[in-house]
Amino acid sequence: YAAVRTIVDQNTGTRVEYVAGTARMEVDVEDFDSPGAVEGIVVNRQFFDNNGVAIGPRNGTDFISLATAQINFDTWTIQSSDATVVRTDAMGDTSSTLAGNWEGLFAGPNGEEIVGIVVVEGNEPIGIDPATGDFVDVSVREVGGLATQR
Repeated sequence: YAAVRTIVDQNTGTRVEYVAGTARMEVDVEDFDSPGAVEGIVVNRQFFDNNGVAIGPRNGTDFISLATAQINFDTWTIQSSDATVVRTDAMGDTSSTLAGNWEGLFAGPNGEEIVGIVVVEGNEPIGIDPATGDFVDVSVREVGGLATQR
């Protein structure tokens, strides 16, 4: 998984960050109650600034849940479904921060590869205001691509 995050902060302006992670998918082409299903997760998310320097405190603190989507066997595409960034805080509590969707398709000689796109956006805490100690919520949009193979 690789993504570009656009962050709009009213105090510091717009900046770009990069994300790398690991996509894991589960596919059920013989699902008895639907025409086939696929779902997944993006874990081990690592964040980098515009110069490629790791942004350490956020690394590994969240994952992207890729909700179950149906497979269109005529075109071997994965129909659009929900994508949600789930963050775990220092106390171990989880919350959803960004939401959007994902979709993809099967590729390769025998359809053993999955490629897809993930788009999530919303407001999330990105830092702490030094004057008040409060979290600073900013507008974030992340657009990423994933590729897996069996």
